Amino acid sequence: MNTSLLQNITRIEQGIASYYGFECLASACDYLVTREQLRATIAAAESYPEWHAAGAVWLDDRHGTEEIFIAVCFDTRIVQAITSSDPWQCLTNINLNSFCVLIEEISHFHLLLNKTARDIALPRLELELQGEIDKIIICADLLYRQTGSCHLPSLLQKICDEPHTLADDIYARANDHAATFFYRFLQQATPAHTRSRGLQAFLRQNYLRPWQEKVGKLLNPLQNLN
Repeated sequence: MNTSLLQNITRIEQGIASYYGFECLASACDYLVTREQLRATIAAAESYPEWHAAGAVWLDDRHGTEEIFIAVCFDTRIVQAITSSDPWQCLTNINLNSFCVLIEEISHFHLLLNKTARDIALPRLELELQGEIDKIIICADLLYRQTGSCHLPSLLQKICDEPHTLADDIYARANDHAATFFYRFLQQATPAHTRSRGLQAFLRQNYLRPWQEKVGKLLNPLQNLN
């Protein structure tokens, strides 16, 4: 498996786990598969919407048995983009989109594991919203290390505001929810830093909450996030 891809995934996992204060139950590196492996494992894999995605976490109940197949797959274009321009060396407009694909799917992978282990329901809208939040958190943190600034307004414009080909209505709603949350944070924070104690504490407290409680707090936070 591509060394640069494995290193990127490991660093993203470490960043997410550190931010939310959990220990990884598993590493996504151990669940990476190629399209060829998916085709050999899942019947009619090409008919699934995930087949055409730049990145995806795959779940299959193995035809009703107790065994559950889970895998993470990235399009070769994403792997090539990360390999040719490593975000951990310099995050730029060139590699931002590919880096965000990695973050989103690693975010999905760990939220699935964490909520499943605690038998907490996980609707797809929550999965997509957490992925959007984690894109901003990880990218902002990395930019701060590289430049001394989170560049949060610019990141929000790139990730949430610029026209994108959104997969469907659920993803579009998740993107809108993330934008609403972080723009509210920008109004409170001076300077805007995603490692501010208020923001990090708030997101930690709500990471594993049941969805209805979580979405209410994210969209209507009463506490100061600065």
